Amino acid sequence: MTREEAITIIKTIVYMACEEDDFPEGADEAIDMAIEALKADTVEVVRCKDCKHKYVSGNGTTQYYVCDFMDAQFEDEGYCHHGERSEE
Repeated sequence: MTREEAITIIKTIVYMACEEDDFPEGADEAIDMAIEALKADTVEVVRCKDCKHKYVSGNGTTQYYVCDFMDAQFEDEGYCHHGERSEE
């Protein structure tokens, strides 16, 4: 889910829960605070299995991921700060 999708969901939930005439005082401010929290300086986690720096190595029965960037072996769900999503 993207931040924009999360923001839309938050706004929809709040507005659906309230009638226009009984919208709680401070609700707009709370929504804005939640949106700002979602806009925090975050980085997408790219799992090794989805990273452009990985390649599969091993023989026919035993295969594993190797990070071309770090020259190390990783699990499918592993990740690091060098991860970049593959275009594949």
